[in-house]
Amino acid sequence: MLNMARTWLSGLMLRWTPILTYTRRRQALLDWVEKNTRPIGFFDDDAEGTVGFAFGPDMRMLVSRAGVLISSGASGESLAHVLDEPLNGVLEVLEPRNLSLDAIAGMTSQPLAVRDYATATRRFAQRAAGNIRRLNWDPTDAAILMDVEDARFRIQLEYGIVTRSELLERLQSPSLGRLASFLEAPHPDQVATAVIQEAEISVFLDGALRPKERMHFTTTTELWSNYESARSELEEFAQSLSVMLSESSEGETP
Repeated sequence: MLNMARTWLSGLMLRWTPILTYTRRRQALLDWVEKNTRPIGFFDDDAEGTVGFAFGPDMRMLVSRAGVLISSGASGESLAHVLDEPLNGVLEVLEPRNLSLDAIAGMTSQPLAVRDYATATRRFAQRAAGNIRRLNWDPTDAAILMDVEDARFRIQLEYGIVTRSELLERLQSPSLGRLASFLEAPHPDQVATAVIQEAEISVFLDGALRPKERMHFTTTTELWSNYESARSELEEFAQSLSVMLSESSEGETP
């Protein structure tokens, strides 16, 4: 039986009106973090005014004059559980105006029930290419870039079939993909150890969701709810792809 889909990297980006008194409030934020939390890592860019904190393995928060980027890696810990208190502290100290959700992103994989990588990628590419074979071209591999939307979000997806080593490469360099993901690279040893335990062949999905209209929220509970919903939808899509691609490869020879 195949394992369930796994979200390896995920995160969200919040925007607010640039803060004129950010330099003063930034110092107050550093004081608050030192007093109320125990970050395991710290980053401070005086030139840009950006300050970053790590609150657990691959749990990071990067704060700037105009917003905050929150990301998690391969540790499997709950983003909301680890970062809810620090995020509330950021909002309390900086008091940003016009706070809104700018984007949610995630990288997910789902083991694929096929025996041969070359056969699976060839059939996937042939399905994607349609009648291109009339040009005497033989599709051997493909990655699909797709735009979709629902009632709330415009969604960009990139997906394809990967080997275990290709999965590791994508996770170690999130910006390599066609979506140029804003997600931070995870700790290399941690993600390498986790990927070793994965199936040799998987469906890989890189997704980014952006609100159609400015999505304001009054509590972090609302924010985490939107994040968890988006993450679940990406995993569900990866599972559907795995079923479809496994069925299309059932007739392959060992």
